[in-house]
Amino acid sequence: MQHKPKFRPFTLFIPEELNMLPRINSNDLQDLQGDLKDLSLPNYKRLRKSIKQFGFMVPLFVWFDPADGQAYTLDGNQRLRFVRHEYPEGVDLPYVPIAALDAFDAKARILAISSQYGEVTKDGFDEFVAQMPPEFHDFVTDLTTFGSFLDQIPEALPAEEPAEEVEQVKVVVTCRHELHREQLINWLLSEEGYVFAIE
Repeated sequence: MQHKPKFRPFTLFIPEELNMLPRINSNDLQDLQGDLKDLSLPNYKRLRKSIKQFGFMVPLFVWFDPADGQAYTLDGNQRLRFVRHEYPEGVDLPYVPIAALDAFDAKARILAISSQYGEVTKDGFDEFVAQMPPEFHDFVTDLTTFGSFLDQIPEALPAEEPAEEVEQVKVVVTCRHELHREQLINWLLSEEGYVFAIE
């Protein structure tokens, strides 16, 4: 992230459910991921709003290099970037230790952790949010990266046009052969545009 946005600080909330996890100071962590992912300014703002609303609700995944004991983040790098920017004095953050043999193994685990094997589809998203209140639209746009799915939702469904009134005429056709009847039906349907129903 190359941007250094200035925002009014807020107290970083860490849910009590994470109290049973060990903690590590944000300034004691090294970033093994490097520039694998970019954090754009719009997504930084979304992340900030999300953390402000929900707190630091998911622990970091941390690997300790057995060679020197240095701690590296394997997951949670964007949240760590946020914490470092907003709280340069450092914050003790909850983490889950992740085992890895060495830096190469740790990087392989970063790719495995970062992979999104399940894909969010438009239909799946629509079903997921179907029962949500209208203000949920703002939440999705402001705090998540799923806003593009909302862009595909029309503001209002178009009003259904009234069906054109059609005069119904009953025609009885008697044919000696079934083949002739079939040919007549096909001709009426294809050439004349009639709607045909067998009673």
